[in-house]
Amino acid sequence: MGRKLISLKCECGSVEGELTINKSLNNHVVCCCDDCQTYAQYLGRKDLLDKFNGTELFQTAPRYIKITKGQEHLSCLRLSPKGLYRWYAGCCNFPMVNTLGAKIPFNGLVCAFVTGDKSALGDIQSYNMMKFSSFKSSEWPKNGFEKFSKLAGLFILKLLSLGTILRLTKPNSFFDLDSGLPKVEPQILSKEERDYTRSKILHIDK
Repeated sequence: MGRKLISLKCECGSVEGELTINKSLNNHVVCCCDDCQTYAQYLGRKDLLDKFNGTELFQTAPRYIKITKGQEHLSCLRLSPKGLYRWYAGCCNFPMVNTLGAKIPFNGLVCAFVTGDKSALGDIQSYNMMKFSSFKSSEWPKNGFEKFSKLAGLFILKLLSLGTILRLTKPNSFFDLDSGLPKVEPQILSKEERDYTRSKILHIDK
């Protein structure tokens, strides 16, 4: 079936999980957007960003990500009332997974959470939102895009459509599917908190 099980663990080891790789329903990307950078800054984990100030992500469906240990350490942050649910291990402020909602079959696993064989994730397909990166456009990788690559967009549409048909939101480690509510009440940053944190991100003129 082209599937492989990969282990997941936060930095201190209190939270563990498993990633099932379904080669037909995953995408390996880097996102350099200012929201992802703001999130890393807020957690004090800019050390997990790559040289472009990007976050390496493995996009897949909720069914394929399972938290097996340390559920009591799950924490959730939203940069705004309608922002992504950004899940992290509160024990060590370690980012884990970004989600959209209980009924949406899309998860972005932060690759730093992977402790197993990372080669199984495959090559990085695209670097997105490079306009927020720490490098001039002439220094971007060949698969770098100012905003989003068309292939990345097509993959998301594929995952959302197939994930809905195949009900890949179940099981779900982050949402109670009966109520539709997150298993942990998210902390929502105020505009002032978000703007203050975002102001600490360094950008350069392109």
